[in-house]
Amino acid sequence: MLSQEVGPLFYFYDLNSKLTLSPTPNDVLALSLYGGRDNLNESSELEGLRFKGFGATDGVAEEDPSGTRTQENETDWGNLGASLKWARQWHSRLYTNLLLSTSTYSSTYFRNQSFTGSNTGEGPAGGNAFRFASAYEEDNTVEDLTLSFTGEWHAHSAHKIDFGASVARLSTDYLAAFGDTVETLDIDAQARQTSLYFQDRWTPLRPLEFTLGMRATQYDQTDEFYYSPRFSFGWFLTDRVKLKGAWGQYYQFVNNISSENVLQGSRSFWLVADSEMEPSFSEHTILGLSYENRQFLFEIEGYYKDLDGLIEFSSRVGRRRQADYLGSFFFGTGIARGVEFLAQKKAGSLNGWISYTLGEVEHTFEKFDDGDPFPADHDRRHEVNAVGSYRWGPWNLSATWIFATGRAYTAPESQYSIQLANGGLTSYVHVGKKNSFRLPDYHRLDLGLSRDFETSRFDWTAGLTLFNAYNRTNVHSREYDFEVIPVVVTDATTLGFTPTLSIKATLK
Repeated sequence: MLSQEVGPLFYFYDLNSKLTLSPTPNDVLALSLYGGRDNLNESSELEGLRFKGFGATDGVAEEDPSGTRTQENETDWGNLGASLKWARQWHSRLYTNLLLSTSTYSSTYFRNQSFTGSNTGEGPAGGNAFRFASAYEEDNTVEDLTLSFTGEWHAHSAHKIDFGASVARLSTDYLAAFGDTVETLDIDAQARQTSLYFQDRWTPLRPLEFTLGMRATQYDQTDEFYYSPRFSFGWFLTDRVKLKGAWGQYYQFVNNISSENVLQGSRSFWLVADSEMEPSFSEHTILGLSYENRQFLFEIEGYYKDLDGLIEFSSRVGRRRQADYLGSFFFGTGIARGVEFLAQKKAGSLNGWISYTLGEVEHTFEKFDDGDPFPADHDRRHEVNAVGSYRWGPWNLSATWIFATGRAYTAPESQYSIQLANGGLTSYVHVGKKNSFRLPDYHRLDLGLSRDFETSRFDWTAGLTLFNAYNRTNVHSREYDFEVIPVVVTDATTLGFTPTLSIKATLK
């Protein structure tokens, strides 16, 4: 078995702009624009490999052809968004917002793998040049156009009412193609979502606060109403100690579908929910205790979430060459549970926070592992985040350290081909238990230094950021190639040490 690491070529950009006008003392108009794009290239090339598949011809043994495996692997994704908001203060107790927004998310993944070489055996194919290539392309687009109205009404000293309504048009397009011309999966769907919500923050006694709310959504793809009640409370046991809790039910109408590929690493894509792929559902229960004064905040919080309507798209049962079969959709449930700890220094020149989460996310799919629970792709048993900043006049020095348990993944154990009755070949992958392996733990340190400047018309901030300051090699996915000898295991890594310059200008 041969192991290699692929360091990605990566570039990105983010553009933000906002124009705010106040035509009257009670009105605010705001136009916001956003655009961002990321490109990740993980292409690689390996020499001196042998390609499986020639074997014997007419009883004469031949060697597998040897040569070079070239792999193009590029992912490109980004978002475009715009919004126009009118906010008005009708009087001291009533405030409203009218918002028109649109956004587009798009993602493209392209992979082309080729093997070029010659057969050096003494059989009939000896000395012949050889080339095998396979390509895979995936495109996903999500569009959202929403008109929403929200309001805030201070009805009474003990009651603060939030209310609103929205209409959204959602659309998704997903295309996955294997080979040059054969489309294996093409799903294009649109939906309309209409919602109303109401929430009352009630303070019957000064140390006690309740929040009760309800969201109702009509979804045209299923022609059903979905009701989402919410409840939370806060109880000050002393002036500085607070007991708090929350419970709620939530629906998501654009499903995030995990696409399992045990050879090339899992990915995900988005599809509008419909009668066959119903909206995903979760029920949250949270309970916590905090201590807070002017300088510090200490908090502990436990959570438990029931998940339903989970969807995975898997090709683990095999892929037919020169055919239009890619995989199948599977449906399951899950749970997420854990406890979080937070310590924060809020004031002074030196401030920051450190948090630790002990968590577990398990999914259960009837078709995987005989219905036994398994760790979700994003399951992280341990997570640590430490953030600090020091302010000295116009200068600001910051540091962030992140640690997380390695991501779970499913490892293939072998791959073999079976001759079909029509003369074609089906490639089968034998896998171990679902997500029973883990990548190495993830950690990195980011450092930043910035300075503020002021002119007559603008406030400026210039900064330098050192991403992954100690150049930690973090693995974000692991791939297997059983078509060559020896078997190649490729670790695709995240960005190493990366300096970034930034400048921000704010019009006075």
